[in-house]
Amino acid sequence: DAFYVEDQVMSVQEFNATIAAAMGLPYEEEIFSPTGRPFTIGNGAGPVEKLLA
Repeated sequence: DAFYVEDQVMSVQEFNATIAAAMGLPYEEEIFSPTGRPFTIGNGAGPVEKLLA
């Protein structure tokens, strides 16, 4: 069944950080939304290095 991940589970934060790192974006840098709310792309998570190798 393809309903559940059995190994190498990735969080949404890790997914976002991985995509940002692949694009050369600063996933750890605090940025601000149009309404002034601070956030980071990875929300404290880092990229999954295996996917970037």
